Amino acid sequence: MTFGYAVGEEEKYNLKSRIEGDVYLATLPEKKSIVIRTFNAIDEPTHTTFIQAEGARTGALFRLSLIRVGTPFVGKIAMKDLAPAEFAFVLYSLINTTRVGGTRSDFGKIRIIIPAIALYDHEVSSSYEIFERTKELENLSEIVRKINDQVKSYQAECQVFTSEDFSPKVSEVVGCNKHEIIKEAWSNGLNFKKSIEESIKEK
Repeated sequence: MTFGYAVGEEEKYNLKSRIEGDVYLATLPEKKSIVIRTFNAIDEPTHTTFIQAEGARTGALFRLSLIRVGTPFVGKIAMKDLAPAEFAFVLYSLINTTRVGGTRSDFGKIRIIIPAIALYDHEVSSSYEIFERTKELENLSEIVRKINDQVKSYQAECQVFTSEDFSPKVSEVVGCNKHEIIKEAWSNGLNFKKSIEESIKEK
């Protein structure tokens, strides 16, 4: 329910995700954040470039542009209309995400850091604004400090919480009560779906 759902043809609505990710940008330029690797296109049975039937090698190669290890990316996620249990579980899921993208990666994992949280009745800031503050930076502590400064600028209009990284605290709090939080989040999602359906029927 948190990430939206599609209903059958007999219904007149679909529900979009209540979690919306912005673009995520590397703080470093391409020449510092990308490495090129060349690979052999090997034969599956023999795991070589040798073609047994023809007695020759393919000589086939392919190149990949890969993200350099340790390259920082910055971005923002907006979460809308979430109950406390849903919010806690989404944060827990986020910090335990190790791979992103449309295809599976065999070359490494990511680590997600949550340096700031802003609570408000509408979305504030953007990934681009955060990137403008952190571009060309490589040191993680400096990047976090810049992000915290950016988020603190909204203190007059919303509740702001900053940290070096909220991940350990989220892992500690949610990890100890994971099953109860999941059950409550599921119940919250069902109630949200029910309220949407009742609202539509009234119209």
